[in-house]
Amino acid sequence: GIAITTFAGQNYGAEKYDRVRKGMIETLGMAALSTVIICTGFWFLGEYIIKLFTTDTEVVEQGMIILRFFVPSFITYIIIEILSGTSRGIGRSLVPMIMTIGGVCITRIVWLAVALPVKPGIITIAASYPVSWILTSLFFIIYYKGWIVKRLK
Repeated sequence: GIAITTFAGQNYGAEKYDRVRKGMIETLGMAALSTVIICTGFWFLGEYIIKLFTTDTEVVEQGMIILRFFVPSFITYIIIEILSGTSRGIGRSLVPMIMTIGGVCITRIVWLAVALPVKPGIITIAASYPVSWILTSLFFIIYYKGWIVKRLK
């Protein structure tokens, strides 16, 4: 996110809009590849990583349940980071901040208030993360296609 902010800012300032678009797409690709590699490691080695912090088998077991629940959805978060970083780089920081607060923070609070009473449990709590990431990613995609693309022409 920080790297694309700097890259987008420099190239936007130089009026090299095609490089901003290309850099954003390449950054999404690099982040996606990195996320898949790291998450694969978490999937297979997560138990050992958790055991660095505890030897309690119940904690390790619950940790693996949560980890394996999260791993498939981690990739959705990169959209938030890269598109908001690109937006900030071209001088649009207020809208990404509002979308992140609304999509990530407020969505989680609403999710917990609505879903937790219906289905109490750790997975319901954990689900607030991928739900908020997916929703916020959709906000950013819509914002990018509707507003940012126009600024990069």
